[in-house]
Amino acid sequence: MLRNWFGLYDKLHPNTRTPELSINILSISSLYAWPGGTGYQAAKGGLAKAIWSLRAERKHLNEQATDEVKKQIGPSANVSSRYVGIYPDNVATGLIARAQQESLYQVQGAALPPEIVVQTIIQAIEGRGKFGEYDDVAILVNPNEPDTREPLMGVYLAFLPIDEETHEPDFSKRLLEKIADVDILK
Repeated sequence: MLRNWFGLYDKLHPNTRTPELSINILSISSLYAWPGGTGYQAAKGGLAKAIWSLRAERKHLNEQATDEVKKQIGPSANVSSRYVGIYPDNVATGLIARAQQESLYQVQGAALPPEIVVQTIIQAIEGRGKFGEYDDVAILVNPNEPDTREPLMGVYLAFLPIDEETHEPDFSKRLLEKIADVDILK
C-alpha cells in the first residue's frame, strides 16, 4: 500500500520529494456513526483505515522488514512520512444542512466554525503544542469528560494516542485541551 500511495503522489507531483508529513482531514464519523450518514461515514472511515494501514506498514518496514523485502518494495520502503489524522466534529460548511433536506434523520448539536478546523490544521503542520507528540486529534463540541457521561461545555482538541497493536487512535485514552467556549459555535 505504501508503494501505491507514494506512486500516486509521484504521478500527481512529479520531480517532488516525498512528503515528510501527510495531514488528513477525516471526520469524527470515522469513529462514531450517526443515522443518515452512511455514505459519508464509509468514505471517511475508508480514508481513516488507509492512514492506519500506512502507519502499520511504515512501522513494519522500519522495524522488521528484511533487506530483501525492502528491495522488492523499492524507494518507498525507506519512507519516514508521518501520517496525521484530524477528526473534526460537525463543521458549519452547509454539507450537513443540504444532506438533511431530503433525509429522515437530523444531526443534533452545534457545528464548528471552519476557522477552528483550519487553525488546527496549521498547528499540526507547524508541529505546535501537543502535535509533536500525537498523530491523531479530534475536534469535539461539548464532549463527555473521560470516564464519565458529564458533558464538558466548549470546543476541545482531543489528542488521541495510537494503539500499538491496531495502529488506530485510542479514543478512550484521549487527552482533552479546551480551545474555545460554546459561544463561538454555529
